[in-house]
Amino acid sequence: MKEYAIEKLVCELSTGNLDVFDQIYYETKDLVYYVIFNILRNDLKAEELMQEVYLNMLRKVSNYKKKNFSAWIATMARNMAINTYNKEKRISYMDSQEMEFVFKSDSNSDEEYLLNDMRRILNETEFEVVLMHVIGNITHQKISDGLGKPIGTVLWIYNKAMKKLRAGLEVK
Repeated sequence: MKEYAIEKLVCELSTGNLDVFDQIYYETKDLVYYVIFNILRNDLKAEELMQEVYLNMLRKVSNYKKKNFSAWIATMARNMAINTYNKEKRISYMDSQEMEFVFKSDSNSDEEYLLNDMRRILNETEFEVVLMHVIGNITHQKISDGLGKPIGTVLWIYNKAMKKLRAGLEVK
């Protein structure tokens, strides 16, 4: 679905039509999940936080300035994930290797393998920009606005990340 179609649905949602929520959710859920998962690195926590993101979105949709909903909700998800990560970091009693072992996902989907390879090859900012552009279908300009970085920097990060991915994912 194109961004302008999502914008129309969000406009309806902000006027109180909750029937369109499901459509908005299904169009944005992958982007929101991957933004959160990239920060928390935990499937269950990402899914839990997704619920909070969408509840928060419902509370704040009337304040939404009709620019780019996907970038808006991705930024909201990112900020909430960072807040959650920082809270958990303060109360965590396990080291990071133990956490990874305890919460390791058993899923072996091709998508998960690709994401793990991307995470291994790219730094966090590169991964986030590629994720937002490819999965979220967000324009570089909107990513630039959402991250608070100049458009030239976002384009440079994206192009550098794509070169790293091509080199890192080549079959040898």
